[in-house]
Amino acid sequence: MKLKKGPADFRHVRNADTLRTDATTHKMHAEKEKNSIELKETKSRKTELERMTLNPQSQNETLKKSYKAIELKRDKKLADLLSLTQHHEDPLAQWVNFCNSPAKSLFLLPPWEVFEKAAKSLQHGILSKAQKDKQLAQLQNKIDSLTAKIKETLKNERCQLMEQFVYQWKNTQSQINKPVNCNGVDLDISHQAEKEAWALLGISEDFNPAAVYSPAHPPPAD
Repeated sequence: MKLKKGPADFRHVRNADTLRTDATTHKMHAEKEKNSIELKETKSRKTELERMTLNPQSQNETLKKSYKAIELKRDKKLADLLSLTQHHEDPLAQWVNFCNSPAKSLFLLPPWEVFEKAAKSLQHGILSKAQKDKQLAQLQNKIDSLTAKIKETLKNERCQLMEQFVYQWKNTQSQINKPVNCNGVDLDISHQAEKEAWALLGISEDFNPAAVYSPAHPPPAD
């Protein structure tokens, strides 16, 4: 009578499918590393561009726009004050109290000419605002594209690892004469989650009662 071999003690076969899986995994990892480096460099270039000053014309236009925004806030605050006191005999009776509020900073705004003169002494760049905005948008699009590629690669890597895990478990099971977990240990003494995975992942399809190996048994706990 032919005796069954003892507890499983073997290496998984490195066949063509496994080698192709390893090559695909290596390629995905290399691509992810390449994209990660490019993403870091692109983010750095975007940060540098954001800090770049505009040419004199665009700088003046941007400053003027900012100045106008503060003027509008000031005018609205003043209109709000007058709307509350316009029915009084002395509409500006609350002016002193108003000037002691945080809104008083709006009324300390120097004339535009003061800002315009100060701006002329600044160091300016060579890009217009439109050029800078266009380049920033291009860099952001590249960042979004690289981020999406990295996420997709990570997703594919997880799927590849799962496929490889299932393949190796099936390969182990095909050589053992009783149901086993992924480490070749008897499924009867394995965790419930491993028993459920054995069924859900289709490992049972590779169960061969006539296999030559018997399950491995871990040493008893101390």
